[in-house]
Amino acid sequence: VLKMSRGAMIPLDCGHNDPTRVYVNDQLVAEGKILVNGEVMSLEITKVVERER
Repeated sequence: VLKMSRGAMIPLDCGHNDPTRVYVNDQLVAEGKILVNGEVMSLEITKVVERER
């Protein structure tokens, strides 16, 4: 994400009312929901998933 340029798009496979899961390197790290305000879309993190040891 840090290397993405301004205006880059991330395809989503869910609607903005669906629960959203955030994966990093195929590991679930967080859950949240998509917020839409006019033309602006953001992700609200509602739960950070503990790492397995």
